[in-house]
Amino acid sequence: MTQARLASLVKVQAQTMGKTLHRLQIHGHVGRQRDQQDRRSHVVSITDAGRAALESSQRIERDLLPGGDRSSDELRDQLVDIITSLGDARWQTSGVLPDDGDLSPAASS
Repeated sequence: MTQARLASLVKVQAQTMGKTLHRLQIHGHVGRQRDQQDRRSHVVSITDAGRAALESSQRIERDLLPGGDRSSDELRDQLVDIITSLGDARWQTSGVLPDDGDLSPAASS
């Protein structure tokens, strides 16, 4: 997935996503490479270390929240709803709404 597409999906500015990915890359959690079809874009991929960190954080989340996965999923759904509603207003005022159906690596950054 491209860096720009990822920024669009989580509804942050491309520069913000770039800074976040840079930190994740320094820690070895993601890799970024120039898109061969569009040299202006970066394709982002999760590394084995990133998968391990994600799995570890999911275990911690399950352990900390009473009720295990169910409470975690409910909380996540509520947060997604809140973030989506806040983000939609922001993207609508900017005139740019992300297309959730396009996950192709050829998307521009």
